[in-house]
Amino acid sequence: TVSDAPGAAVPKGEPFELRWWHMFVLMQLDCMTPVTQDAYIPSMPVMTKQFHTTESVVGLTLQVNWIFSGFIAFILGVYSDKYGRRPAILVALTCYVLGALLCASSPSVEWLIAARCIQGFGGGSQALCYTIARDCIQDDTERSKLFSIFAIASTVAIATAPIVGGLAAVFMGWRMVFVLLAAWGLLAFWNVLTTLPETNPRLTGQAGLALGKGEAKGEGKGEEKVEVQGSRFGPIVDVFYKSLRPLGLMVSMWMMMP
Repeated sequence: TVSDAPGAAVPKGEPFELRWWHMFVLMQLDCMTPVTQDAYIPSMPVMTKQFHTTESVVGLTLQVNWIFSGFIAFILGVYSDKYGRRPAILVALTCYVLGALLCASSPSVEWLIAARCIQGFGGGSQALCYTIARDCIQDDTERSKLFSIFAIASTVAIATAPIVGGLAAVFMGWRMVFVLLAAWGLLAFWNVLTTLPETNPRLTGQAGLALGKGEAKGEGKGEEKVEVQGSRFGPIVDVFYKSLRPLGLMVSMWMMMP
């Protein structure tokens, strides 16, 4: 069986159980796109005035980000199939953090538009959340439950991102909104690096994955079944200990609060 420690490597051919901390990391990645799009919308009038441009030009920062996020999703999909889900997500998050920092230091609206293009590369990692869920959960019902959680989290992110971004802009300025987005990206990078193992079946040789149900998964017709252990949350102390690995999970939860 797989080690219980978050971020432990999955031995080739062994089943991998998707735990709550893995789901949280996936939820964090899934929320990045709506948060990135909506967090600075309340600041757009101020940005328009500061850059001495029009609202339509500033609005391009949203459109180019959408375009690049959608385009890069296809590239990340092909890359993740060949080299793995983790490397693809880490590369995307690196671009995301770099783009957010460039946005925060933009001297002109043209610079801001270009930086938003770079930041859009990170938004493409959202599609890989569903790819990882497909890798890890063979049961359609359980997979649908996880997708429902993603949808709820994304809806909450859409509703709260403008509020949090607006408050940050009022007290710290619109550039600080992008600094906070960069911090969010760094936390996501850390969580993926230390918590999320590789799930690409072609690279891990995984036979089938469960969601803490203690189900027995077979590798094919008539083949020997592999028993997947049930939930190992254990005592409260054990749960608290796991929640601190990595510490970035706790910080991320705090940052998601409106």
